[in-house]
Amino acid sequence: MDQELLVSEAIEHGAELVRRFHEFEPVYVAFWLNDSERNKNDLYIATVKTDVDSSVGYGEIVRIRRELRSPWLGTFRVRSIDSKNPLAVEAHAYISLYPGRSSLQFGARSFGGKEVESVYIYAPPEPATV
Repeated sequence: MDQELLVSEAIEHGAELVRRFHEFEPVYVAFWLNDSERNKNDLYIATVKTDVDSSVGYGEIVRIRRELRSPWLGTFRVRSIDSKNPLAVEAHAYISLYPGRSSLQFGARSFGGKEVESVYIYAPPEPATV
């Protein structure tokens, strides 16, 4: 099966969604992940709060996604997880190793207990404005 490529437009639109969501609720880490099983890129947004799966938080993601009108951010492409999820823990550990980087990308490996084709981790967002 061919690997779905993560294109620059998806990365840019994902960054804008993460930035806007961070104004609503603090983002712990955000990353695109292409797992070996599905072979599709999904944007994961991990929040500091553990109630991220609430309909309010996901509703905000859907609202922002609609505003952006991005073909790269379909409903099932954006997943919300909390900061204790193994994927979030590993993404945060990697990006913390390289302070000042705007992003981090690497290929096939085990990541957060999953076999993945690729991962693209955004730099930590700036503190939310009040």
